[in-house]
Amino acid sequence: MEKESRYLLHLLGAYIRNKEPEVWQEINWRKLTELAHIHNLLGTLGYMTMTYPVCSDRELCARLRSRCMTNLINFANRGELAENFSQTLSEQKIDHIVMKGFVLREFYPVPELRTFGDIDLVIRPEDRGRCHGLMQQLGFQVKTDWEPVYSYLKDSEFYELHTELLETDVSGKADFRSYFRDPWAHVTEAGERRYQFTPEYHFLYMLVHIAKHVTGSGAGLQMYLDVAVFMQHYSDALDWAHISRE
Repeated sequence: MEKESRYLLHLLGAYIRNKEPEVWQEINWRKLTELAHIHNLLGTLGYMTMTYPVCSDRELCARLRSRCMTNLINFANRGELAENFSQTLSEQKIDHIVMKGFVLREFYPVPELRTFGDIDLVIRPEDRGRCHGLMQQLGFQVKTDWEPVYSYLKDSEFYELHTELLETDVSGKADFRSYFRDPWAHVTEAGERRYQFTPEYHFLYMLVHIAKHVTGSGAGLQMYLDVAVFMQHYSDALDWAHISRE
């Protein structure tokens, strides 16, 4: 592994632990920045260069700072819109499960730097029709319309509504679709008509979701960072014996 790759991992580890990173010498910061760009982590890298004296390239630091501030503004706004959307679903008495980035962002030191493309929610199959009508009423454009995934776009808001967690099996080694077919049996209340997975179930799903990406288009560092902050957040509260059995 190249030195820049190892240093990026070091910086990310320091970031999620709120610890000052080491300053490594002879780092090609242009190459490191390109790596962060590939993994959609430029905002986080910018935050680290703003907070700690790890980079002496002032011009590059200024560009990274700009990216960091842009992410802070954009994703604070998108986070607020997503919260409002969840509240709308609750007001319409539509049960929904929040998961992945929508939940995980709160486990990071700076939630607004946990970027995301879409927001995934699980709804009950019987609420599919009502939910579709609501999305049209709210002015969303239909992007994907097939069972069990439906996606909707409006300006910067992009939601994927699932009636099942997995639409395809990850591999032929296990029946993953059946295992995750009844997500409602593994939830706790997180508000009115709003639910989230039990930590163990969420953790298992995150691993299978990474595996799905690895066998398809690939998995970026953000997915692995999510696992790290998830484990850090729940710490000893996770039932590792149960996870190991599953």
